[in-house]
This record gives sequence, C-alpha cells and structure tokens, in this order.
Amino acid sequence: FPSHDKAPFSKKIVDFLMPARLTETDEEILILLEVQSNPDTTFHERMLSYVTRIYEIHQKKILPIALYTHPSRKIRNHFHLHLPFLNVLSLEYLTIHLNQFNWRDFVDSTNPIAACFLPLMRSKKSERLELRKTFLLMLANLNLSEDKLSQLETFFRIYCVISEEEDQAILQEIACEQEQKGVKLMAMMNSWELRGFQRG
Repeated sequence: FPSHDKAPFSKKIVDFLMPARLTETDEEILILLEVQSNPDTTFHERMLSYVTRIYEIHQKKILPIALYTHPSRKIRNHFHLHLPFLNVLSLEYLTIHLNQFNWRDFVDSTNPIAACFLPLMRSKKSERLELRKTFLLMLANLNLSEDKLSQLETFFRIYCVISEEEDQAILQEIACEQEQKGVKLMAMMNSWELRGFQRG
C-alpha cells in the first residue's frame, strides 16, 4: 500500500494507484486499477479491502476500476452489506473488459491510461514487439512528468515481458525512424534504470 507519505503508487499490494483531478471541481482523487485475469468469486471483497485501506491512509475520494482480462461476463461490480433495518455499507466500482478491445484501435490515443492498458487488450503473441514499440511511442508523445511516465512503464512491464536486448533493438529502430523521440525515450529509460539501481 502507499505509505503515509502520500506516495501515489504501490506495486506491492495494489496494481495501480495514481492521483487525478475531477474536471468539474478540480478536486484531487485517487484512481485504483485492479487487474483480474481469472474468475474470482471473492474479488468484490478484495476491492472493498483495498478501497477502505487506501481511504484510511489518504483520506481522499477514490475511483475504483476493475480491469478484467478473462471472458466471463457474470461479474459483480459491487459489495453490499445489509441488515434487515439498515444498509450498513455499499461499494460499487467500474468494470472494464479489456479483452473485448483490440490494441490497434488505440495506437493514436493520447490518453496515458490507454497506453498502459495495451498489453491487456486483445493481441497476438506475434505482435508483442510491435505492441511494445507502439507503447514507447505513445510515452514519447505524452506531456507527463518523468515519475508518471515511470509508473506507466512499470505497469506495462508487469503484463508484457520484454528482454533488455529486445528493448534496445526497439529503441534503436525508433531512433532511426524518429530521432528526437528515440533520444527522449533513451534518456527516460536510462534515468529509470539509474534510479532503480540507486534504490538497490
């Protein structure tokens, strides 16, 4: 979980937790993304645990989103605790079935969330390197801080395994085709590797 220092992201317990602002009020909220790759009848209970714990730590409104990559459509999107005379607790969360979307339909998107969802969308094994290249080009086009870009990269790598050699080949290919973007991506990735080494 994010610690009490308000760290925006934890890859140890929840899949993805990041701050955002509501367009209508400019209020800061937290977006919780949880990936579920297999049917789980207790998933709604786990979402309740995540949301209550995150709220306890951060005291901010939370938008919980469940990302399903399995084909089942019989999925709960709520947790309700009722007594005959009282509605004790209700939690609802958004559900997105990513396997219904083809990753190629989002290659021109400027939405950072769409970028990190690419490896969870419908794709062929033979498209893995092309998908990685598309993701890196999307990162290069995003006007986000280095920390936020690093969060997207971390999430992507959890669900799309790429070797160091493959990554270097992709970066070289990008640099040959679009030199400015290639230089930017190489600088970002070198910075992430350095910070990872410094953390131990």
